[in-house]
Amino acid sequence: MAKQIDPNRDQYDLHAKVLGKTHGTLSMALTVNRQTVFLKFFSKTAVESETAYITERNALKLLGRVGLAPKLTAFSDDDQILIRHYVEGETLRDVVTAETVVCHSRAVGAWLKKCAQRAPSRPGSGNWFEYLTGYPDLRKSGAIGTSQQFLETFEINNFVLSQNTALLRDFVMSAQGPMSVKFARTRMKPAGWDLLLAARALVQLFPEQTDAITKALSDGYSSGTRATSDRYLTLIRLFVLGMVFETGRKVAPPPSHLALEAFNRRRKVKCDAVATSPFLAAKFRPQKKHVIEAFERHVLNLARQVKRSTNPDKLEPKPAPASSSQPPLELGALCRACQGNCCQMGVGKNAFIDRDAVYHVMKANPDKDVLQIAQTYLDFIPKSHVKDSCFFHAKKGCNLPREMRSDTCNRYTCGSAQRLLKSISARPPDGILCIAGTGSNFRKATRTRDGKIQNVPLGRLKIGQAAFRKSSDQTEGDR
Repeated sequence: MAKQIDPNRDQYDLHAKVLGKTHGTLSMALTVNRQTVFLKFFSKTAVESETAYITERNALKLLGRVGLAPKLTAFSDDDQILIRHYVEGETLRDVVTAETVVCHSRAVGAWLKKCAQRAPSRPGSGNWFEYLTGYPDLRKSGAIGTSQQFLETFEINNFVLSQNTALLRDFVMSAQGPMSVKFARTRMKPAGWDLLLAARALVQLFPEQTDAITKALSDGYSSGTRATSDRYLTLIRLFVLGMVFETGRKVAPPPSHLALEAFNRRRKVKCDAVATSPFLAAKFRPQKKHVIEAFERHVLNLARQVKRSTNPDKLEPKPAPASSSQPPLELGALCRACQGNCCQMGVGKNAFIDRDAVYHVMKANPDKDVLQIAQTYLDFIPKSHVKDSCFFHAKKGCNLPREMRSDTCNRYTCGSAQRLLKSISARPPDGILCIAGTGSNFRKATRTRDGKIQNVPLGRLKIGQAAFRKSSDQTEGDR
């Protein structure tokens, strides 16, 4: 596997992280020499596993060519293993809130429109009334029956390769927006089918915003074309009426929302927002002597470059380094809960310390020579650091003062941090609950209160987790 991912190397530094597991599949983030890919293994003993593998493999091949799926880099039909590009981000299920659902709905609608335009397709026939009433749940729907004339005139002109899932966890909110990442249920469906499934899932979460959600989805899907938007809006609302309100199906809110509700239930001072992040389990190991010696040589070399420069002031980066301002308290709470997942990127990169960082340290300490500057950095290296992470990564976070860190570290914000900063800029919360973990597997939690960051015992969130597990058992699977 390592050879497939990085064929130009003879030696490999390989790390695997389990992302999800079902009775028939195992998904992992596999990092080889700092290059991360997504690996999915389909068990040969599970029923229908071979069909699911072939379906997802073919979908990745077809959709990857047109930019609608992560690129498939390698696969093994004998072992039923897929390796594709890793998409950084969190699932739509975990990030959507009552405040953001309209914005997310519009983005999902636009993404699904792009899919309908680029995905492999074939000519279709028939109309939406015939198609919808072919499903048992809609056969006796009053909403569908009373709108038969409209649905019969809404012809199905083409079928496209569709994701065919209503699970919001199958969408990842990447830096570029929503993206489909699971394709085991992919089928040829009428153009617009994925739009209907997305509407059902979002309305089930926020039924009180049905009108706004369906309008945003149809606007995003129709690219502002009024006549088309109105037709799809009617179709979406009829489908939602039949599949959500007439059948009475319910889906639990994201686990983080349930945790917030559980946390606030017995608190006098409540949090009015929740944010989620990854979690890095902190396992410590002693520093490696050769790594520290290599870092010392690196800093000495940079310091000598600065010293030899005829005009050192030209080295100062513009704008001023991010170390000159402190991050918001809410961001500090999120990072404390996460425990430094992003710091793993500093492995083998000398903590991103570059000439600009060394220049600022030298400018602040004009009386020190290059050896003393190097020693200044070495003095902050802890005796032990978090395993598989930067050698400055200590028990309480980065052991290096902000003014000595690289600008890369001071400026970097992961997807979770970006969403948090966007949220608090629009409406600063009185208090925020930050939860680290995956799905309902909460690993650590913090909160902000009275200008301080406090750790939150996970026992205060257990009600939310239990409620999620009980409800999600009834929502697995789809057509």
